[in-house]
Amino acid sequence: MSKKIIVILVSLILAVAVAYGIMDTKTDSTSTPQNIEEEPKVPIDEMEAQVVKIFERDCATSGCHRGRYPKAKLNLEADEMVAALMDIPSRQIDSLMLVDSKQPQESYLLMKINGDERIVKDPMPIDAPPLKTEEINLVENWINALAKLQTTEDASTKSQE
Repeated sequence: MSKKIIVILVSLILAVAVAYGIMDTKTDSTSTPQNIEEEPKVPIDEMEAQVVKIFERDCATSGCHRGRYPKAKLNLEADEMVAALMDIPSRQIDSLMLVDSKQPQESYLLMKINGDERIVKDPMPIDAPPLKTEEINLVENWINALAKLQTTEDASTKSQE
């Protein structure tokens, strides 16, 4: 094959790769690296509805985190969930918040469902298989969104005072 045909073929392959998004031609400093996760585009209420389903299936069950006398006094039923979690100290490690609006990655709830070595007793859920990776990621994204919303609300309240 002549060099001219090879150059044309390579150019054609590159053009198709760019057209189909296989190859990114951006080289400026504002382009986002491919390996950095973007914030989820799902609205917080949709994420929360999905988290509620997970918790109803595995956590807010009879004898666990449901009803008048839930385990660890933690009710994870839909109408109680956010109030029971947001910036509430864990009953097992009171220096950690169940959902920490200032340090969402240090939320004890995440530690419990991830089986973190710092937790007290067993990982959650007990008497059920561990949550799937995508379910844990969803709970983590929801916690991050809650924390961001709480921070925004706190800032708004302070600016109104």
